[in-house]
Amino acid sequence: MKKILISIFLLFFISGCGGEKNKSIEEQICPQCNMPLVSKKDSAKAIIDGETIFFDDIGCLILWLKEKKLEHKDINLLVYSLDSKKYLDVKNAYYSINDKTPMNYGFGAYEKNGENLIDFETMRIKMLRGENLTDPKIRKKILGY
Repeated sequence: MKKILISIFLLFFISGCGGEKNKSIEEQICPQCNMPLVSKKDSAKAIIDGETIFFDDIGCLILWLKEKKLEHKDINLLVYSLDSKKYLDVKNAYYSINDKTPMNYGFGAYEKNGENLIDFETMRIKMLRGENLTDPKIRKKILGY
């Protein structure tokens, strides 16, 4: 009887440990803002030592890296592209400054460069300076309200 109970416990323990890695995108929680991810749209992810950490907004990823004192150059970082509908390396994407994003930072990612798009480093600096749509002065300048 004792062996059966131990076996059942181990079975639940093993299945519980593996369950986190197989969560769908909609079951993920952003570690920066603690909001659930609604879809891949505007999401980003960091892959560190084989573990994938999802973020609901590229801005959250940038803030999380700063908070954790991690260098973006040392981690595989991906962002979901709005035009190609796939994940891209963050450094290969171009960013708008006025898109509607989950945390209202405004940085939508695109695979193809276009008018009024900025590169990753410019977006990262703007995010760290607070120069995004969450600032009322910036929002009024960009959106007119």
